[in-house]
Amino acid sequence: MKRYIETVKKLMTIAPQKKWTVVSMFLSCFLYNIASLLPPLATSGIIAAVTAKQLGGIWIYVGLYLLFYFLYFSALKWNYYTYTVLADYYHIEVQKDLFNHISNNDSIFDKISKGKIIETCSDDIRYLVDVMNNASKSLMGILKIVVIFFIFCYYNIFVAIFAIGLDLLYLGLMNENAKRVSKFYEGTRKYEDKIIDIFNQMLMNLKQVRSLNLMDKLNHNLDKSRSRWTEQYKEKRVNLTNRYCTTPYIVYIGKIILYIFLAYLVVEDKMSIDKLVLLISYYEMTITVTDTTLDFLLDLGNYGVRVNRIAHILEYSPQKEVDYGDLENDYINGVVQFKNVHYNIRSKEILKDVNFKALPNEITTIVGHSGSGKTTIIHLLYRLIHVKSGSILIDDESVYNYTKKVYSSNVSGV
Repeated sequence: MKRYIETVKKLMTIAPQKKWTVVSMFLSCFLYNIASLLPPLATSGIIAAVTAKQLGGIWIYVGLYLLFYFLYFSALKWNYYTYTVLADYYHIEVQKDLFNHISNNDSIFDKISKGKIIETCSDDIRYLVDVMNNASKSLMGILKIVVIFFIFCYYNIFVAIFAIGLDLLYLGLMNENAKRVSKFYEGTRKYEDKIIDIFNQMLMNLKQVRSLNLMDKLNHNLDKSRSRWTEQYKEKRVNLTNRYCTTPYIVYIGKIILYIFLAYLVVEDKMSIDKLVLLISYYEMTITVTDTTLDFLLDLGNYGVRVNRIAHILEYSPQKEVDYGDLENDYINGVVQFKNVHYNIRSKEILKDVNFKALPNEITTIVGHSGSGKTTIIHLLYRLIHVKSGSILIDDESVYNYTKKVYSSNVSGV
């Protein structure tokens, strides 16, 4: 339950406005769930009136039916309205925040793949409203089960203990299953990002890919990512199969046992027919509510992956600007030299012992496959990142010795 709460809190941090609309969503969800508990009381009343042959009393319960359903659909309409307002707010405002943050931090592409950024901005934001929607429905579903438990206690304590014990076991097993499903869902999203990223590289550099015969290499990388995606997807489906085809046996075996016990109470004149119908209605409702609540929690776990992806982008902050020196020499010839340059990111080696010299008035071309370090070399020259070891020189002076004014006026790129 803690991870679901963390997901909601993170979303409120990402999109802090519309708090009263969020409250309205939870309140309307509470009202229509409470209203849905009332019709079985009217059903029980009708059966009691028929059993007592008091046909005139039926119309009272018919009137209650109409009232209960009016309350239910009124609250449901309110809930649909809040969903619409929140969906518009989350989609538009969070997308704006993402676009602004990305456009103001162009170095973000060094840390987060374009595939992930594109997928997050276009796909993940569409599900933010469902985080709140599923959170409210899950919470009210659990509350509904608690209310039904007290109704059972009022009529028969043994039925209440059996029903709630079975339900708690079912909830626990399904919650563990939801964790595993979310884990493998996150894995599929990870490799989807990689596939999109490689495909984006192919599209952006199609002529170069063909001229340098890189298509086989890129297709090989695509096949590796597709294979890993398939592994994650199969594991997710195995857990979903257990969720919907194996674990539910517990509930339905328990239901048979409960109905046999209730039938025994009726035969022994320890329970009336109308109470039997009432308890059966509520137990059937318990099963339905439990299943829908578990589905909401499963989806909420998956939506948590989407919220984390959005937060990962919005929480990105560029590295501190590399300090400049005090060398005011503005008569630069332009000899660029890399001497034994090493650079790594999170223990992954990008450049190893790179040595080359680029002379002025000549064209120097750096070529290599994706991920070989071409962009890293340019970023080192732009001083966006700091070399780990080795030297980068312009006219035999370290690039870190020049003042900002001198460097920015002599080093540029298109």
